[in-house]
Amino acid sequence: MIEWKVLIPFYYTVYTRLKDTMNRISYITTFFIPVLFVIYYFDRNIDFLAVLSGFVALFSIYEIGYLKNDIVTTKFEKNPTLRLGKESYSILDENLKRIVLSKYIIALVSLVAIWLMGYQVLILGAFLLLIDVTYRIHNRVRGRTALITFMVLSVLRYSAVPVLFVSELFSVLMIYTVTIGILRFIEKGSRKKFRLRWLQHLCKEINQFRVLYYLSLVLVAFVIDLNSVYSILAMYYLIYRTIIYLMIRVKANKNQIGYT
Repeated sequence: MIEWKVLIPFYYTVYTRLKDTMNRISYITTFFIPVLFVIYYFDRNIDFLAVLSGFVALFSIYEIGYLKNDIVTTKFEKNPTLRLGKESYSILDENLKRIVLSKYIIALVSLVAIWLMGYQVLILGAFLLLIDVTYRIHNRVRGRTALITFMVLSVLRYSAVPVLFVSELFSVLMIYTVTIGILRFIEKGSRKKFRLRWLQHLCKEINQFRVLYYLSLVLVAFVIDLNSVYSILAMYYLIYRTIIYLMIRVKANKNQIGYT
């Protein structure tokens, strides 16, 4: 039954947000690899069991936000994004409290496991609490305020596991604010419902804008410090976004000249 499957960390993310292979590959490329890279950059001796436990705790908490958004928030929206079929929605709605409680327990057990491995879990626990509180706010606010909570959630999600291993907390937050948070704010703010015409104009061609954004970061990083983690991560994203952009353009050109 689906209500038990959603207890598996990351299952609900895949089930509702990453339904095709390309989306899953993109998530690995844009989330897991950059997170692991930052951990490795600051701490070359990666404890993969601790990292895995960190991801279990993170997604257990983060998916509570997804669940409440899909099941509770949609009840009060005029044009909600429906990610669940009627049967799945009914089952999860009926069992939501038990599912949420179980996910909290899984996250807590993961934190205890990490602590038993010898790591300080207070900062990770604080980040998970911030994610939970911010997502509660995000699911309730409307209008442009949602852009702020969305950006904060993006930065917290990327930073949560690295802060378990990296002592430079501010550096981690800034790395993901610059490479992820600001871009996500601009992308989401360019949607018509927010009525921010300057962002709509800026992101008229979203994939091209992503390339230009990361190119700008690389140029700035080149001037400041070519070997910094910022420049490496910006270059990584620039290469990835350029490949995606070129693939889309090639496909579009083939369609225009009659290829199938």
